[in-house]
Amino acid sequence: MQIIFIHYQKDHKIMKITAKEGKVFKRIIDGIIFGNEIYLGVDYSTGVARPDKVEYYIEVDEPIIEGIPEDTDLSEVE
Repeated sequence: MQIIFIHYQKDHKIMKITAKEGKVFKRIIDGIIFGNEIYLGVDYSTGVARPDKVEYYIEVDEPIIEGIPEDTDLSEVE
């Protein structure tokens, strides 16, 4: 995992974390899968604003989505 400090915004540190090759991030508290890059700032997953922290996420293997060809452009899917 790579961690890069970006800047402060309203007393919160903004950081970018990048997962290793073939990995994505999963938020521990609710199991939501994110991509391989996340910008951390303020987290609202508990219903209360709190500083987002690296330790709230784990790296997991990138999931394989069955039935969708690898070369499919998902950027325009609604």
